[in-house]
Amino acid sequence: MRASAGSTALVVARARGAFTEAHQSYWDAARRALGDKAGTRALIEVLLLHRTLPVASVHAAMREAVTTGRYSADVLAVTARRHATPPTPNQPIPLPDKVADTSTNRSAPSLAGYDQLLMTGELA
Repeated sequence: MRASAGSTALVVARARGAFTEAHQSYWDAARRALGDKAGTRALIEVLLLHRTLPVASVHAAMREAVTTGRYSADVLAVTARRHATPPTPNQPIPLPDKVADTSTNRSAPSLAGYDQLLMTGELA
């Protein structure tokens, strides 16, 4: 299906509320930036994202695209996915109250094997 400003499918989508102001703003901006054909193709790729991502996430990604001027379908998909999955807060890793000091039980490191490798080219 080819989307154009006066197409029947577009009129029906607008009447049903499926084609929103966010879509129109995105389409207008994409056509200004990319030209009619490429801008309309960018819109179609956005419409396909609605199959797999929440509407609110796609709308947020379209608004961000208009602001940043990035109309790549791949960038828009990543942005929509980022909006679909809210960030998890960083939780500190709990540490025990007291950590045993094992430094006195360790022997000093030895570089004897490395020295031998430098001198002979072989390890024993």
